[in-house]
Amino acid sequence: MSTGKRYIREGYWKDFRSAPHNNRVCTVFNNDAIEKLTQAFIAVEMQSGEISRLEEQLSERDKRLKSASTEKSQLQQAYETRLKLFTKDDALRRSLENSKTRAFLVSVNVRELNMKNINIEVKLARVELKCTHFEQRAILAEKKAAQLEEMAWITKEIMANAQHSMLKS
Repeated sequence: MSTGKRYIREGYWKDFRSAPHNNRVCTVFNNDAIEKLTQAFIAVEMQSGEISRLEEQLSERDKRLKSASTEKSQLQQAYETRLKLFTKDDALRRSLENSKTRAFLVSVNVRELNMKNINIEVKLARVELKCTHFEQRAILAEKKAAQLEEMAWITKEIMANAQHSMLKS
């Protein structure tokens, strides 16, 4: 970016010092105003990058949530299968009733499965909470991007009006 002053002519930015003598200067801006406008455009671009990054993180969280829910359903099915096997087969049930150690082992296995189910539910709750947090951040980023786009549009309109009024005079 040049250190000299700049002006707008026919929609293009040009350096003030390199202007031909027959061109008329429409609007003169100082470097601070140009720098602020450039920073506003950069902020809009950064917010759009932040939004896309948050969307990627949200999709990754969704994938993790789906895999955790499938793991939970598989564990639940294994648990139900074991319960059905133990209750349906009379011979096995009698042998379990006669053997305290076998009953103890089965109850330990069932408790372990229940603990795994609880752990998976806790993980699911955490993932859902994180997804909600990222959704809220994405909404805020979208609002900020909309505000910055509106500011850029207003600035464009002001510059176009100024150019139009200078061309008339």
